[in-house]
Amino acid sequence: MSTKPSLAERTSNDIFAMISGSPGYQEGEKLPNEGELGQMLGVSRSTLREAIRLLVARGILEVRRGTGTFVTSRASLSGDMGISQLEAVRIRLNDLFELRMMFEPQTAALACLRANEEELADIQAKAEKVEESMNTGGNWAEADQELHNALVMASHNQFMSMLLPIITNAISDTWHTYAENAALADMTLADNRLILNALLNRDQSGCRYAMALHIHHTIIALGLGGENDVLF
Repeated sequence: MSTKPSLAERTSNDIFAMISGSPGYQEGEKLPNEGELGQMLGVSRSTLREAIRLLVARGILEVRRGTGTFVTSRASLSGDMGISQLEAVRIRLNDLFELRMMFEPQTAALACLRANEEELADIQAKAEKVEESMNTGGNWAEADQELHNALVMASHNQFMSMLLPIITNAISDTWHTYAENAALADMTLADNRLILNALLNRDQSGCRYAMALHIHHTIIALGLGGENDVLF
């Protein structure tokens, strides 16, 4: 896996340099609004939001809904700004998503074959909850995890039912670093619709491929792998 910093990481470095440089920003001081900051740094809104999220995860910035983005404790503004820790998080997520790619597409295919009507209805309801959470600003990542867990349970494979929740729980431990990624949310919504459509039509091959494609899309969106990653 490449260790080249992503655009969001480079942008977070630029913001950090702006904060800690001269004249810099004092603790509690508000940063320029999103449009102004994006123009200053020459990046898109989605990249800027991801960069800010990385700094929020490090305790350097605080986003106050409806008010703006503010500098927090000056004590954390030192060293490599935690980029080494962020790299460790990315490596951990990469390994976890590789495990998902090994097991979850086939698990989805088993669910397609074995799920009863009650389980299908529950999975559909959970998919709708993910979309509702996205639309209302709720915790869509948690709702999406519940959807994946329901798919695993519907596979009626005891080993998978024990293994995959461990993997998804481990992912959720580091998910805060990448939360509020608008591109990731949009992609997840589109992929979930493909998975659900294949599942409800009992299309095992389609369900397997849709799940593999979803995991692949997530790996790319999070900057964890490349276009040459194997889908199956």
